[in-house]
Amino acid sequence: MGKLKGNGSYVIDALPLDCSNWLRYVNAPRNFREENAQAVPCAGLVFYMTIKEVPPGSELLVWYGDNYGLHLNVSRVHPGK
Repeated sequence: MGKLKGNGSYVIDALPLDCSNWLRYVNAPRNFREENAQAVPCAGLVFYMTIKEVPPGSELLVWYGDNYGLHLNVSRVHPGK
């Protein structure tokens, strides 16, 4: 069930499991080193492609954008830059 929060963000609850999909397992990385997948738009659809080896049982970690990063207080920018 979706819900608009007081700060203007929209949150979707991934429960109940019979009404959700596998994207509930895709999370945001805490830093640029953890990112292991990217969203790839193609013909009006979005595919997820790994950008490094992901061991079985590991989370897929996708950067959801700078605004979401600000919300989480994380930055995708390499510390050397």
